[in-house]
Amino acid sequence: MSIHDLPNIVSVSLTLHTPLVDLLGCEYPILCAGMGGVARAELAAAVSEAGGFGCMGMVRESPQFIRAQIKQYRTLSDKPFAVNIVPAATAPDLLEQQVATLIEMNVAAVCLFWDVMPETVQRFKGEGITVIHQVGSLADAHRALAAGVDILIVQGVDAGGHVWATQSVYTLLPEICRISAVPVIAAGGIATGQAIAAAMMLGAQGVSCGTAFLATFESNAHSYHKQRVIDAKADDTLYTTKFHINWPDDAPVRVLRNSVTEASTPEQCNSAERVKIGEQDGQDVFLFATDSPLKGATGELEKMALYAGRSCDDIHGLCSAADRVQQLVKEARVSMRRIASPEEFDSEILCDNEVSSSPCMASEFNGDYSGHCSDEELYAFIVELLEVERAVAKVCGFSMGQAGNSHRHDLLLRIHFEDTKNCEALEQCIEILGMEVTGAISSNFKKYMAVQGFMPRMQNIRNDQDEVLQKISEILARVGNAQVFNELKSVRDRQRSIIELFDQLLK
Repeated sequence: MSIHDLPNIVSVSLTLHTPLVDLLGCEYPILCAGMGGVARAELAAAVSEAGGFGCMGMVRESPQFIRAQIKQYRTLSDKPFAVNIVPAATAPDLLEQQVATLIEMNVAAVCLFWDVMPETVQRFKGEGITVIHQVGSLADAHRALAAGVDILIVQGVDAGGHVWATQSVYTLLPEICRISAVPVIAAGGIATGQAIAAAMMLGAQGVSCGTAFLATFESNAHSYHKQRVIDAKADDTLYTTKFHINWPDDAPVRVLRNSVTEASTPEQCNSAERVKIGEQDGQDVFLFATDSPLKGATGELEKMALYAGRSCDDIHGLCSAADRVQQLVKEARVSMRRIASPEEFDSEILCDNEVSSSPCMASEFNGDYSGHCSDEELYAFIVELLEVERAVAKVCGFSMGQAGNSHRHDLLLRIHFEDTKNCEALEQCIEILGMEVTGAISSNFKKYMAVQGFMPRMQNIRNDQDEVLQKISEILARVGNAQVFNELKSVRDRQRSIIELFDQLLK
């Protein structure tokens, strides 16, 4: 599959506000991978508070521990989050207790991995919990979609930890995006904004990062593990099955090379004898176990599973999870601007914030010029419009699963893209005016969502679009700030495109 096979995907990917953001209730489509032991409440909450989406890794953890971690998370953040469990690596009795606990604790989302178990998926969905499933092949994606998952994570072979894939995420991603009607998240070797932009060019609506968040202050990984990741290069990682205790047979992992990976023989790895090499969380750690060293671990840390993706090449030091999120966001936005308008980006000259001739600009709109509006009046209008645009974008995101055929799905995705670009432009207007940007959403969201049925809901939104366009045109004739004028003009032009797309959708 070439990039030329993805015209619709490419045209809607150059923004960080994707439908996934609305579905998960976060600001940026950047997930913290649910790393067992490493991604506990402190890290997950830090990522969520920074605008990403936190996920706690609770693989084979007791219901009591899961309950305590969820409670701790909720003391640190009121943002939505997910809990990661792995049914195939969990004893049936414990799995049943984990599922019951997550339902009891009313979590917003769960992330599942390894074998697709439709009964577990449906159990969560029956309770209104969003189900995210990580897959590593096209066949797995088909199985997960058939089971009814809400979101897919496509993991590539460059990922750290347990790896279900055998190919790069950048070759697997477009294959799965082509057949998926639900949002797709890219994972594996992603620790820069450039990698995020590349994944979204290929159809991803977000990314899941593990190694990038392992090397943060809030991560529960041992400081030895963090330093090894910081010091490592991509070729220092190894795809191996030598660490296998506690997981299904032949479950490959990507780790940093150490004395175990370099010297042990297959006979030693498969020996029934358990050799203790350390302790952590009050339990023994054995040679060839899948346990990675966590805070407080003691013993031969060098011999433990030091998980790391090939993206360790891009990790050069410890920082807070919030700093990591902001770094990724900043780099991704720069990369997206380069992709969208390379010539404009390279020769970009910011115009001075000076008053321009509104009467001259007004002639474009066939309106009567009635003087510049004040900054306060302009701010009030922009805030109201921004709240409306956010409402429409969010409704489109929530309605994606009801769109039905691929043509309607693609049109709705394009509408969502245009609305989110309008939101970004309006936020830029507010910043130019030196005013405060808030996250408020218009009451229109509840009004639209109260309409049952996909087409009636879309018609309800469409009925309001002409009035929005008229108000934008009217205010434009009274804008004296050149930068704000240009941003609002782009909003008006996109609003015209949105109306056309709604008309196509409703045919």
